[in-house]
Amino acid sequence: VQLVGDWVSRGLLVPSQRGFRLRDGADAEQIPDGLLQVWEDHVLRLLRARSEEDAQALELAATLGLELRQIDFRVLCVLGKLKPSPDLIAELMRRRLAQPVGERDQRWAFSHGMLREVLQRRARQGGRWAGHNKVCANHLRAARQVDQERLARHLLDAGELAEALGPLSKAIGDRLARGDYRSSSLLTEQEEALRALGIPETDPRWGEVWLSWAWLLRARGQYADAERWTVRTERAARRHGWQEQLGRALRLGARIERNLGRTEEALGLAREAEQLFRDNGDLRRAADARTLVGDLYLSQGRLDEAQHSFESALASRTGDDEVDAWMGLATCAQRRADPDRLAERLEKAREAATRAGRRNALAAIANLEGELARQRGDLELAEERYREASARLKALDDATYIYSQLNLGLLLVLREAWQEATVLIEPVLERAEQGGVRSIPACFARAVLLPCAAGLEEWADFKEHYRWLKDFLASRKLVDRDIARMAKLAADLAAKAGRRDAEAAALLIAVPQYVELKDTEAEQATRARLRALGREA
Repeated sequence: VQLVGDWVSRGLLVPSQRGFRLRDGADAEQIPDGLLQVWEDHVLRLLRARSEEDAQALELAATLGLELRQIDFRVLCVLGKLKPSPDLIAELMRRRLAQPVGERDQRWAFSHGMLREVLQRRARQGGRWAGHNKVCANHLRAARQVDQERLARHLLDAGELAEALGPLSKAIGDRLARGDYRSSSLLTEQEEALRALGIPETDPRWGEVWLSWAWLLRARGQYADAERWTVRTERAARRHGWQEQLGRALRLGARIERNLGRTEEALGLAREAEQLFRDNGDLRRAADARTLVGDLYLSQGRLDEAQHSFESALASRTGDDEVDAWMGLATCAQRRADPDRLAERLEKAREAATRAGRRNALAAIANLEGELARQRGDLELAEERYREASARLKALDDATYIYSQLNLGLLLVLREAWQEATVLIEPVLERAEQGGVRSIPACFARAVLLPCAAGLEEWADFKEHYRWLKDFLASRKLVDRDIARMAKLAADLAAKAGRRDAEAAALLIAVPQYVELKDTEAEQATRARLRALGREA
């Protein structure tokens, strides 16, 4: 549309019965090759009648952003020692190269990103790009709330690598804290800046980079790669005396061990991290490690100890830091089948997550709301919440979306939609087992696929899932009522198909779960079924 509009305005095209045609006598070579050239022509026509200061003022504005306040434009010009014509912005708008944005703050915006790109390219070609970015960085530094990512990018483009390191680190940390895991480009820029400055790997700033890579890779479900970065950081921290980075490496290592189902190893790391943070007077991170200990107790079915850990962490935290502890307490209520307390604690978690801008936590809360709906028997609402959580987490590149997908698979199994559940969960299993990793998500995926295989009478698949679950659960203390529920359902389906061997196999998966869940009635009933089949748990 922009191309055609430009050609019409310049008289190169005229209306015809079939749309537009080339004007008689017009040279086809006069038509620009692409949209960028159209915007270049617009800028050239504007600047022919303007001063160089006007041109450079527009370059400065384009360097700062696509949209800006009039006060920002004025300050930039003062900092850049430029005095543009008073009618410059009005002329931009008259030519439809800019447009007002809303009514507040006298905001305006360039009418197209390519117009901004043309002005930026002009600044580069004129050798002014670094200087313009330095002006923008100085302007951003004076703001009441500094946008660390924008500041870092301007400093990098200004060639101020050393000054960019601090804002880069804060920007990466902010993204990870919000649950936005699309920060690999920032990490790459931080690494390149450290190398360009010749900073040795004995400097703790390298530890920050490695920890960020580990956090990012874990969030994406790449646990083996994340573990390598964490171990590298831990070793360097012990060797060089980086106490803060050591505690954080231990804490992150515990999270990765948990993802891999190695909860005892994870508990050891989490407790060591908590003690180290306390010794260093970092009570906020100590409380975070205590929350992680609670999560690990949850994985082992130790609900009383988990609840105590979350309450202890909550007692030493305030405001935004309360999110994970409240979510832990909500999960305790969910495991105890206490929907009223679950709803109350979810509301507390939501309030804290909203204050903190924790988008990943808000998505996880939606997943727990799905669990609440499932407990109350509202499967339609449960499905809605699971889908919402999955979409939000996928948008953040957060691998925990897998758990929402698994919950959707559970709903399909409860509806006896074996084929549909299999189609949904098999890609989840493939993602969970990438790189040959045996992880908790893979365990849950196979638990869901076990009754699907029985329902479809795919006994080879059933045998594969059973053997995997048997080996994994024997070496890891993982307890979850849904594992027991899926195993029992698989046993019932196998019995219906007359497959006593498969029935017994599924019951053998269920018994240890009932034992750890302290569900004596279900345990005894399952053992009785096994005895009737000539088997003992």
